[in-house]
Amino acid sequence: MRALEMEIEAARVKLEIARFEHAEELKCLARVASRDQEIRRLRDELKLAIDGSDSVRRTRRSRRQRTDSERRSERYGLRQESGEVDSRGHPCTRALVERVACATVTEHRPEACRGCGEVLTGTTLEPLRH
Repeated sequence: MRALEMEIEAARVKLEIARFEHAEELKCLARVASRDQEIRRLRDELKLAIDGSDSVRRTRRSRRQRTDSERRSERYGLRQESGEVDSRGHPCTRALVERVACATVTEHRPEACRGCGEVLTGTTLEPLRH
């Protein structure tokens, strides 16, 4: 009988130890679940911050000061010749005004090409006009 009582007491001790260990494991699991929830929240915040910064980056204007010629071009609706297109998809170039409609006409006849340096004879039937 004494042996059975000792066995029962040992089983009770093991049960108490198991309950204590189980309680510690439950606390650990609760901490892990709390951390998982915090990680999900932080991921959502990070995604929102990245999305917001992308939209700010796209709309940010240049800090460079515009030159006087750029301001004039904007004022009169001119654009730089850089292959840009207008809202209808047409190249941004202006039509030339007829020579007779110009107040003055100045002819420039360079002696050599600026690009390659080749000597220019001036015999072109349709010279460049602008």
